[in-house]
Amino acid sequence: MTTPAPSMLEVLVRTPCVVGTDPVNTHGVDIDTVCDANGIPYIPKNRMSARLRDAALTVLAGPGGGPTAVTSATALFGNAYSVGNTPRLLSVGAAKWPAAATAQVDTTLAALGRRFAQHGLAPVAMVRREITRGLTVEIGQTAIADNGAPLAGSLRFTRGIRPGVLLRAPLSWRENPSADDLRFLALSVLALRQIGHGASDHRGHVTCSLDGDFDATVALAFPQEDQR
Repeated sequence: MTTPAPSMLEVLVRTPCVVGTDPVNTHGVDIDTVCDANGIPYIPKNRMSARLRDAALTVLAGPGGGPTAVTSATALFGNAYSVGNTPRLLSVGAAKWPAAATAQVDTTLAALGRRFAQHGLAPVAMVRREITRGLTVEIGQTAIADNGAPLAGSLRFTRGIRPGVLLRAPLSWRENPSADDLRFLALSVLALRQIGHGASDHRGHVTCSLDGDFDATVALAFPQEDQR
């Protein structure tokens, strides 16, 4: 039976995930995670693509990195050493809050804007800030002096995506993938365990799956015939 191509990569944040730098710092922190117009944090497309490609390289460097895996990796993610733009089988979008929840936020903010505009009030900006605070955490850190104590004047704050937040990145296919391609993708998704800044500080740990089904992703990566 042919396995259908997955349409989404799901990311479950396990530890505070600091992704990108917001060009307009409105939260009083030194490094701010990128947010959309409604204050909802997300992982940009380029970061998702880069981290998935890094995970694929991790798979290739391990026991699963045989000739078949190399062929699938090249088909899925392109060849870094080719001249020109090599067509890739797979494109990964930005990882965002689930569409239903985002739509509800859009509707609520639009209703607030209409209700209070006639009174000359503007609560929408305040609500957006609260949305950001609800979906993120603020992390303080200092540099350490030679004597092991915090270095005076080095305190800085970072805002990261809160553990437990679920994000989804759409997957687009140029053509139907082969069974080997799907298996390699599943292995790469399982190997994607960290996104964002601060890996050495245990930040950005994530659990990823295809179409939001971790068990099915494991089964796709390790078919039953391989376990006999």
